[in-house]
Amino acid sequence: MAMSLIDNKNQTLQEALKNALVTADSIDIAVGFFYFSGFEALAEELKDKKVRILVGLEVDPKLVSEISQKAKDGDVDLSKYQTRDSINSRTVKILTLL
Repeated sequence: MAMSLIDNKNQTLQEALKNALVTADSIDIAVGFFYFSGFEALAEELKDKKVRILVGLEVDPKLVSEISQKAKDGDVDLSKYQTRDSINSRTVKILTLL
C-alpha cells in the first residue's frame, strides 16, 4: 500500500499508520531509533499482527545481499550482521573481548 506524504498538518504519521494497520496482517519496520512510547501509541493496532522491527543506523553494506537472502529464507536474526567496529560502549567492548 502506498502512502501519501505525511506532513503532520493534514494527517499525522500516527493516524496514517493506524489506518494502514487496519487491513495489514504484518508490519516490517526499519528505524534508526526505537522509542517504546511510539510502539505504545500503536499497541492496540499492532495486537495480533506479525511485527518485525529492525533498529539501527548501520548495516555493513557488503552484507546486504546475504541479509536479503537470509530474510527470504526466514532467518531474520540480523544481530550477527551488525558492524563491530562502531561499538562505542567501553563495557560492551570489554564483554566482546571475553
